[in-house]
Amino acid sequence: KEIWSQTLPTTFFGGMDADKGPRCVPTITEDGVMLYDSGGEAHFLERATGKVRWSRKLLQEYQAEEGFFGVGSTPIVVKDRVIIVVGGRKGGVVCLGLVDGKTLWSVTKEEASYTSPILLSDSQGDVAMVPTRTSILGLAVADGKEIWKLPFGKKSQSVVAATPLRLSGNRYFLTAAYDVGNVVLEANETKANVIDRGEILSSQYATPVQFGDYLYGCDGREDFNNGSYKCISTKDWKVAWEEKDTPISHSIVVGDKILVTGVDGTLKAFRPDPKGYQELWKVDLPKGVY
Repeated sequence: KEIWSQTLPTTFFGGMDADKGPRCVPTITEDGVMLYDSGGEAHFLERATGKVRWSRKLLQEYQAEEGFFGVGSTPIVVKDRVIIVVGGRKGGVVCLGLVDGKTLWSVTKEEASYTSPILLSDSQGDVAMVPTRTSILGLAVADGKEIWKLPFGKKSQSVVAATPLRLSGNRYFLTAAYDVGNVVLEANETKANVIDRGEILSSQYATPVQFGDYLYGCDGREDFNNGSYKCISTKDWKVAWEEKDTPISHSIVVGDKILVTGVDGTLKAFRPDPKGYQELWKVDLPKGVY
């Protein structure tokens, strides 16, 4: 039964993939829904009614470019505020008050990525890890102060889109395609450093998952049709196994299984095991765009 619906039109060019969007996942709060659409407009809705509490045209306000695929960096809500990677000349990363949408701070002139900020595991919401197009920033949630900064990505035609994956021991894994590769960071509230860098997983936009001491995730680019699926040790960063010629796909851990949805409309489950790929079942989803 439909409780409510809300229509929020937007305009964007879409560049290399001119579909209707959106790119960002809705962020659900206790009483609201935070939206950031492909045209760079932010909206906060009442969860019970769908009524718009406030809206901001951030792309226009902060003089940001749309990017190759429109806007696509999902905001992160931290208590009474929301942090958004806008990528504008007047503000690369912007923090708004969740209640009224007013700007609390804006920092840097970094261009936007397509990935989402995350909170550092030991920060109690004090420091956010914010990937931009060419950097990874550690920013204080309170005032946007830059705690640390590391290079990741590049200025040429490239995209950083997979979300940082939190590992154990203050370690984080980031991956990107376009000859960027992967990086393992050790980061906390005061400093960050690179502890491993390579090309064992170069994901165009799919975020890997962790099960035990291993990563499971998609490698390759959809436009190159060169996808594979890998199991990688987080101890020595070696590939335990690889399933080649697979569609670009998204993964989630469910209990003792991993569910994988391919862009070709296949849905499959396998048992995570570093000894080899153990598919449990596979079905074709209804016709659509995945």
